[in-house]
Amino acid sequence: MDKVILYGLGKNYMRYETVLEKMCLIVGYCDSDVKKIALLPWNKRKKAVLIEDLSSTDIEYDYILITTSLYISEIVKTLNEMGIDNKKIQVFPYWKEYSMIWGVWPLKGVSYSGSWEDLLIDSIREKLKIPYKQMRYIELGVMDPVHGSNTYYFYMRGASGILVEANPHLISNIAGMRERDKLLNRAIYEGEDSKVTLHISKSIGLSSLVREHIEGNPGWEEFPIVEDISVSTIHINDVFEMLGGECDLLAIDIEGYDLEALSALDFNLYRPKIIIAELNGEYLAEKEYYRKIVLLLQSKGYILYANNICNGIFVDQKYEYDLMMLEM
Repeated sequence: MDKVILYGLGKNYMRYETVLEKMCLIVGYCDSDVKKIALLPWNKRKKAVLIEDLSSTDIEYDYILITTSLYISEIVKTLNEMGIDNKKIQVFPYWKEYSMIWGVWPLKGVSYSGSWEDLLIDSIREKLKIPYKQMRYIELGVMDPVHGSNTYYFYMRGASGILVEANPHLISNIAGMRERDKLLNRAIYEGEDSKVTLHISKSIGLSSLVREHIEGNPGWEEFPIVEDISVSTIHINDVFEMLGGECDLLAIDIEGYDLEALSALDFNLYRPKIIIAELNGEYLAEKEYYRKIVLLLQSKGYILYANNICNGIFVDQKYEYDLMMLEM
């Protein structure tokens, strides 16, 4: 079992504390916020390591495992400046496959989505009689290849497809976990421009082509734009053409540009069986943007099968009978 020093004791650590303890031998705990260290139980607190001591600690470890999902690039840069080699730094959950924890591959019932959306999609897939190894998907806006992914569950079972991610900083991590998928470092854009500006937020998941999308989020001052990057573009129809056949699942989450991308899709040529799209907040009452996504997809012949306030799952209405059977 690998010996690790955990870096980051926030929400992500607390959520996966039991998982991490099964994955590795934790020999140290570290966080930039000493208050979080103080909240550890005494048996863990005695293993605390101050940031400034990481480069000189006499603790034997194989990796420093970063558990936070925020400020990753800044943390890695800090560790590098302290003389810690990248080979000694890992980011959870890229480090291990979840299913390895339990000795089962793949592990049925483990969700990688934010709110178990992949398990619901899997029940739809089963009724539509789509074999895992024949399943093809397109994911627009990947960010993380595992954690919060709506396609990784299916990848683990033999499915494959095309992943499109605009942020170049995230590409190497995605490529390392999704070798069977075709990965495009492009921004989905319906215009004629071959280059557009991607606004990188301090919270990577908020990064967007639309500045107002970042600055319109509550509390955005905590996660301001830290970098503007010029990225190459690709039209959504071109992505579907590259797939070269039927698309079983379209997962889209491109932060404030979903409606524009979906509006540009030629549904006469390309009809994914299942679409999962962000419907954040009380969309019908307060979020006109998300309401427009629902109306657009309904006008294209899709049923809003499920909505958990985070994401809506739409299914081509020609499978309505199969969905009725799903309820029985």
